[in-house]
Amino acid sequence: MKSGYNHPRYAWVVLGLAWLAVVALHCAWYVIPSLASQLIIDLHLTSIQYTLLLTAPTLIGIFASLPSGALGDRYGIKRVVSIALILASISCIMRAFTPNFISMFIMMLLLGFSMSLTISNLPKIVSVWFSPRLLGITTGIYVTGMGLGLTLGLLSGPLFNSWHTAFLFIGAILVIISILWIVFSKSNPVGAPIHRPSILAGVKVSVRNRNIWMVALSFFLFQGAFIIFTGNFPQALEKLHNMSPKTAGRITSLLTFGLTIGNIVIPFISDRVGLRKPFVMGASILGPMILYFSWALAPNTIIYLLIFVSGVILGAVPPLLFTFLTEFPEIGPAYIGGAGGLVNGMQGAGGFILPLIVTSLVLGGETFPVFNTKFIIAFIVYACVAVPIFFIAETGLKARCKK
Repeated sequence: MKSGYNHPRYAWVVLGLAWLAVVALHCAWYVIPSLASQLIIDLHLTSIQYTLLLTAPTLIGIFASLPSGALGDRYGIKRVVSIALILASISCIMRAFTPNFISMFIMMLLLGFSMSLTISNLPKIVSVWFSPRLLGITTGIYVTGMGLGLTLGLLSGPLFNSWHTAFLFIGAILVIISILWIVFSKSNPVGAPIHRPSILAGVKVSVRNRNIWMVALSFFLFQGAFIIFTGNFPQALEKLHNMSPKTAGRITSLLTFGLTIGNIVIPFISDRVGLRKPFVMGASILGPMILYFSWALAPNTIIYLLIFVSGVILGAVPPLLFTFLTEFPEIGPAYIGGAGGLVNGMQGAGGFILPLIVTSLVLGGETFPVFNTKFIIAFIVYACVAVPIFFIAETGLKARCKK
C-alpha cells in the first residue's frame, strides 16, 4: 500500500475512535494503583501479588503483541480492534465480581490481551490514513490517549464508593466505545490499494530488522521505569508523608497529565525541526533528573510543578519512538502492524519483568530506603532509553531531505 494515502476527513474519525479506545483501556488498567489500599485488604494481597496484578497486562503483552500486530496486517484494523474491545469490556465487568487474587489476575491478563490487540495496530492507523508530514503529530495524538487514560485511572478510583463500582463503570464505558468502533471505524481509506501479507511474513520482516529491535529495547526500558515509579509513588506518599489516597493519586496523575501534554507539544516541535533522535535522547535523560528532585523534595509543594514538568519532557519519548516505526523505509504500511506488535511485546516485557525484579530484590517493607532505592533504579532505567536510540539512523524530515 502506498505510504501516506491521505483521506483527511474520515482519517480523523478513525483516529478519534482509536484515541477513545486507548483512553478507556489505559484507565481500566491504571485504576489499580488508585484502588491499591482497598484491593490489598479485600483480596488479602501480598506486595508481590499486587505487583503481579498491576503488571499482568504487560505480561500477556510479551506473548500476544507480535501476533496481534501481524493479525492487523492480515485481517485489517477494524476486525482486530473490535474483538479487542469486546474482550476488554467483558474483562472489566467481570473484575467487579472477582473474589480472590487468581480470578482478578486472569481478568487483568484478559485486559492486557485486549490492550495488545489494540496498541500493536495504532502505528498502522497513522501509517495508512495520514501523510508523512503528519506522522509525528498524529502519533502524538493517539499516545495522549495513553497518558490521559493513566491520569483518569489514578484520579478516578477514590471517587467511587468501592472498587466493584469503579470496575463496573469502566466496563460500561468500554461497551459504549466498542459499539462506536464497530459501527463507525474502517480499516483503510475507500479506494486505497490493500496489501494483506501473511501473518508469518509480517512477523519475519519485524524480527529481522535491527532498527525495530533498538526501538523495542527503548520501549522495554521506558515502560519498566514508568511502572516501577508510578506503581509505588502513590503508596510512598501515603505511607511516608501521611497523604490521603486521593491526594497521592492526584499528585501522581500530574506525571501522566504532563505526559499527555508532552505527547502533543514535543512531537509537533520535532516535526517542525525535522529531527527525532535529539528529542528522544534529551528527554530520556533530562526527564528523570527532574523527576528525582520531585521525589527528593516531597512533600514540599514544589513537587507539583516538578513532577508535571518531568511528565511533559518524558512525554516526548513514546510518540517519537512510535514515529520511528512509521518512518523506517524498509517497513512501510503493509508490515507496520507486525513492527508495532514486536515493539509492544518488548514494552510489555519491560513493564512486567523490571518491576517484578525490583520488587523481589528491594525488600524491607514500606520504608524510605526501600522506596528511595526503587525510584533511583527507575530513574537510571529511564536514562538508559537514550542508549539504543543512539545506534539507529535519524528518520526525521531533515534526514530524509538530505537523502
